[in-house]
Amino acid sequence: DAFNLSDIFEYMSEENTVMLGNSIAKAASNSSRVAYWNMLAPRALSHTLPQKFQLLEPLSSDCFSKDNAFFYSRFLVDERLS
Repeated sequence: DAFNLSDIFEYMSEENTVMLGNSIAKAASNSSRVAYWNMLAPRALSHTLPQKFQLLEPLSSDCFSKDNAFFYSRFLVDERLS
């Protein structure tokens, strides 16, 4: 499974971020990846729901370094924990 959420967390509250994260965790297989950009809101599923998601830091950093969109503050890839 894979989920590409773009910069969706910019447009929702922290409470809605938790609800969406729980929905993704419920639907996702173990080791599924969730990829998304942050612009201004520094949100991460791995921070919000650390019992369900783990940040893949090297992959996130590598992808962000190749990103040509100057307006994003970071790119994150989280993995669904078992």
